Amino acid sequence: MKSPRLNFGIGTRLFLGFGALLLVLVAMAAHSTGRFAVLKDSFAGFGERAANASEADELASRLLGLRLAVSQLVAVGSDANRRGVDEAYGRVKASLDGVVANASGDPAREAAWKAFRDQIVGGYDRTLKGDAGIEAAQAAADKAGALAGSAVAKVVETVGAMIRRNGEFDDAYAVSVIQDRVLSARMLLRSFIAEGSEDDIFEAQVALRDAERKFDQFRRVETLAGHPLVNDGRKNLTALFTSIKSTRAAVERRTAALVQQRELDAAVDARIAAMRADELARMEDTKRAAGEVADDARRTAMIVAGAALLFGAAVAFLIGRGIVGPVRAMTQAMRRLSDGDLAVEVPGTKRRDEIGGMAGAMQVFRTAAIERRDLAARLEEERLADEAERRRAEAEAAARAIAEERAFVAAKLGAGLKALADGDLTLRLEEAMPGEYERLRADFNDAMASLSDAMAGVAAGAGGIAGGSTEIGQASHDLSRRTEAQAATLEETAAALSAVTQAIRVTSQSAAAAHDAAAAAKRDVDASGLVVGKAIEAMGDIERSSAEIRKIISVIDEIAFQTNLLALNAGVEAARAGESGRGFAVVAQEVRGLAQRSAEAAKEIKGLIATASRGVDSGVTLVAEAGEALSRIAAKVVQVDAMVAGIAESAREQAGGLAGLNDAVGSMDKVTQQNAAMVEETTAASRALMEEARHLTEMIGRFRVVDEVEPAAYARAA
Repeated sequence: MKSPRLNFGIGTRLFLGFGALLLVLVAMAAHSTGRFAVLKDSFAGFGERAANASEADELASRLLGLRLAVSQLVAVGSDANRRGVDEAYGRVKASLDGVVANASGDPAREAAWKAFRDQIVGGYDRTLKGDAGIEAAQAAADKAGALAGSAVAKVVETVGAMIRRNGEFDDAYAVSVIQDRVLSARMLLRSFIAEGSEDDIFEAQVALRDAERKFDQFRRVETLAGHPLVNDGRKNLTALFTSIKSTRAAVERRTAALVQQRELDAAVDARIAAMRADELARMEDTKRAAGEVADDARRTAMIVAGAALLFGAAVAFLIGRGIVGPVRAMTQAMRRLSDGDLAVEVPGTKRRDEIGGMAGAMQVFRTAAIERRDLAARLEEERLADEAERRRAEAEAAARAIAEERAFVAAKLGAGLKALADGDLTLRLEEAMPGEYERLRADFNDAMASLSDAMAGVAAGAGGIAGGSTEIGQASHDLSRRTEAQAATLEETAAALSAVTQAIRVTSQSAAAAHDAAAAAKRDVDASGLVVGKAIEAMGDIERSSAEIRKIISVIDEIAFQTNLLALNAGVEAARAGESGRGFAVVAQEVRGLAQRSAEAAKEIKGLIATASRGVDSGVTLVAEAGEALSRIAAKVVQVDAMVAGIAESAREQAGGLAGLNDAVGSMDKVTQQNAAMVEETTAASRALMEEARHLTEMIGRFRVVDEVEPAAYARAA
C-alpha cells in the first residue's frame, strides 16, 4: 500500500508543516492572551474588594465617632456638642450612601444595604429627638425655676418685711424654707438630668410639695390672702412642678432610645464585621484564583512551547528527509546515466510529486538508451545475415550499400547522440532512413521528445522548489524578527514589573512606619484624654463642694435671720419687762448685732463662693472643650491609623501578586527565546533547501529543450 504522503507536492508539504507550526504558536499566543485577560479581571475584582473593605472600616470609624459625640452631648448638652453630633451624623450618612452606591450592580445587596442604612438613620433620629426633648424640657424647667426663684425672692423681700412688721415670725421662717426648697428642687433636677437618679427627682418633688404647702400657709394669713406676689409664686411653683414631670418623661424617653440605640449599635457592629470578613474572604478567593490562573498559564506555555519545539524539529526532519535525500539520490543516478551506466536503478519512480516526475523522465531516457543499444545489436545481426546471403552474388554491391546505409545511419545517430551528450534535446532526425533504420529514427525522435518534456518538468519543479524555499526563508525571517520583538517587549515588561514591585514594597514599608507613628500618637492622645478626664472630675468635685458650701452658707444665713428675729423678740419681751429686763435687752441687742454681722459675713462668703463657682464653671467648660478636642483628635488618629494599616496590607498583598506576575512574565520570556532559536534553525534548513534547489537547477541547465524555460531564471530566483 502506498503511503498517503507521496500524494502531496513538495510545496504543499512545506506549507502544511510550517503552517501547523504557526498554528501551534498562534494557539499558544491566544491562550496566553486569554489568561492575561483573566488575570486582569482578577486584579480588578481584588481592587473592588479592597475598596469595599476600606469603606467598611471607614463606616465603623465614623459610627464610633458618632457614638462618642452622642455620649458627649448626653453628658453636656452644649451647642458645640450638638454641632459635633450633626457633623459626625452627616459623615456617617455619607459613608452609608457610598456603600449603597457601590452595591448598585447587585440589586439584592443594594436593597439589603438600603434597609441597613434606614435602620441606622432611624435609630439615631430617635436618639437625637429624645435628647432634643430633654433639652426643651430642661429649658422649660430652667425658665419655670427662674420665674419661681424670682417670685420667691420678691416674696422674701416684700412679704417677709410685711410679716416681720406684723410680727408673724412663723410665716417669715416659711419664706426662707420656700427659698431653700425651690433652690434644692432646681439643683436636684439638674442632677437627675445628668445622672438619671430616681432619688433626685423624688427629692425634688418632695421639696416642691413642701414649698407649695408653705405658700398655702401664706394664703391662710389674713394680711397675705390674695396678695399678687403670693399668687404668682404659687403659680410659678406649679409650673416648675409640671416641668419636672415633663423633664422626667423626656429623660425616660431618652433612656429607652439609648437602650435601643445600644442594641442597634451591636447589630450594626456585627453587620460591618460580617461585611469586612466577607470582603476579605472574597479578596482571598480572588487572590487564590489569580494564582491558579497564573500557574495554569505558565504550565500551558511551557507545554505548548515544548510541543512546538518538538513538532518543529519533526517537521524539519521529515521535510529534509522527504526532499533533500531523494534529490541527492536522483542527482547521483543522473550522473551515472550520463556516464553511460544503463544498469543504474532510477530512484523515486513511484512517487507522485515533482521528484517522481523527474524520476519518470529519467526512466524514459534510460529506456530509450537501452532500446538504442538493442537496436544497434539487431542491426549488426541483420547486416551479418545480409552479408552472408549476398556474399556470393552481390558481395561488393551489398557491402557498399550496407556501408553507405551504415554510414548514413551512424552519421545521423552520431549527430543526435552528440547533441544529446551536449545537452541539446531539441535535435530531431528529419531525413528518412532506409529499411528498419526508419523505426530507429522514430524511436530516437520520440525518446528525445520525452526526455525534453521530462527535463522541462524537472526545470519547472526545481523552480517551484526554489520559490517555495525562498518564501519559507522569508517567512522564517519575518517570524524571527517578530519573535525577537516579542522577546524585547517581554523583557521591558519584566523590568517594569520589577520596578513597580520595588515601589510597592517601599510604599508598604512607609505605610508600616506611618502606622507605628499613628499608634504612638493615639497612645499620647489617650493619655492626655485620661488627664483631661481627671481634671474634669476634679472640677466636678470642686463644683459639688461649692454647692455644699452654698447650702451651708444658706443655712447660716437662715440661722442668722432666725437669730435676729429671736433677738428682736427677746428685746420686745425685755422692754415689756421694764427695768428688770434691761440687762436682757442689752444681751438681745448684742445678739442681734452678732446675727447681723454673721449675715453680712455669710453674704460676703456667698459672693466669694459665687465668684469661685463662676471660675469653676468656666474651668469646667474649658476642660470639657479640651476633652472634646482630644476626643476628635483621637477619632482622627484612629481613622488615620486604620487607613494606614489598610494601605500597608494592600501594598503587601499587591507586592506578592506582582512578584508572581513577574515570575510568569520571566517564564514567557524564556519560552519566547526558545521559539526564536527554533525559528533560526528553521531558517537555516530553508537556506540549505534553497542551496540544493540551486544545485539541481544548475545541473538541469546543461540541457536545452523545446519551448525552453530558462533554468538560469530559476537560479536567479533561488
